[in-house]
Amino acid sequence: GSREKVILTSGDTLNVYGADPSFGMAICYDMHFPEAAAALQARGAEIIVVPHASPVKAGARSKVWARYMPARAYDNRIHIACCNACGSNGCGVDFSGGLAIYAPDGSVAVADFSGKESMLVSTIEAASFEGPANFPAHRKRELYF
Repeated sequence: GSREKVILTSGDTLNVYGADPSFGMAICYDMHFPEAAAALQARGAEIIVVPHASPVKAGARSKVWARYMPARAYDNRIHIACCNACGSNGCGVDFSGGLAIYAPDGSVAVADFSGKESMLVSTIEAASFEGPANFPAHRKRELYF
């Protein structure tokens, strides 16, 4: 977003780390673009970790994330794990918190939108990475861009 451009420089890669499972990382803004999740999945990510620093005024994470995070998980048949900053940053910006893991079928596997500091622990079964329809394998990338 425009606020961050004053102090941060955007990256030019989307990396995937580890194995069994492998994970990719994208910041909150990246996930507004379906291509970011698709690129991470194509590079082997089985989970995408998405840290946010979205202020309270940007809306409740439970409602905002419900608009697009389930679709990113479902279309790519991967888990999406999101967290948002919580409390005040000491400079006049308040954050609403929020944690959620979206399953490959688009459902919410586990979430906490209490607005309090918390931690989620969830076991993700390897078999859950396989969906009944393997959309990513059938993508015709040459048609899209």
